[in-house]
Order: sequence, then structure tokens, then C-alpha cells
Amino acid sequence: MAVSEAYSSTHVADNFYLKFILWSVAAVAIFRALGSSAFGVINIVHMVAEGRMRMSLGKVKVPDWVSESSSK
Repeated sequence: MAVSEAYSSTHVADNFYLKFILWSVAAVAIFRALGSSAFGVINIVHMVAEGRMRMSLGKVKVPDWVSESSSK
């Protein structure tokens, strides 16, 4: 049963329970979006930092084709 079947159009706007559910779901969605974005940014920063650290320590060898293209 849909909300429109249970309530008339005038009662939906006055229903505190429906308003509460709507705004709760919206708040959780915003919280989830912010958390996911922060997680993605932190992962990207971590990958860049780890890559630079490995390059500076010499653990990762740069392929020959990279050094050849930069010297031309």
C-alpha cells in the first residue's frame, strides 16, 4: 500500500511521522555521501603518499621507457 493510498493529499503534509521518516532518510543519505567522499579522498592521498615514498626509497624501479621519454 502506497502512502497516497493510505492518506489523502491534505493529510500527508500534516503527518509528523512521514515528515520525520523523510528527513531522517535524507540526513542519513547526506551523512553517507559525506563519509564516502571523505573515505575516497583519504584513500587517494594515501596512495599518492605511498607511491612517493616507494619511489624515493628506490623500492619501485622506474621503467626504461619513462626515463627515455623524459630525456628527449
